[in-house]
Amino acid sequence: MNNSRKLWLLALLLVVLGFGVRMVDLTDTPVDFHPTRQFRGALIAREIYYQILPGADPAKQALASELSAGLHEFEPPVLEYIVALGYLALGGEALWLPRLIVSLAWCLG
Repeated sequence: MNNSRKLWLLALLLVVLGFGVRMVDLTDTPVDFHPTRQFRGALIAREIYYQILPGADPAKQALASELSAGLHEFEPPVLEYIVALGYLALGGEALWLPRLIVSLAWCLG
């Protein structure tokens, strides 16, 4: 096995191990790394989810909009839109989904 192939396999192994470490405690509440940012992202994703959810309860839509209304927009909510689409595909909110999506994006990067 040549050195180039060994380096690629080592890099792949490191990425897989890093992903595995990130998946530990996947279903814990998302307040482990940067709680303010994670909570803000969850509020925005929830608002987007209730906006695109067919037949959503108007009271839940209004509450989700009200909770995220006071948040300043620092960056485009790209991740939050992807998460909201994931919620829609899963049939409900799953707080582990953003961590999975971000971890996959980091691995692909």
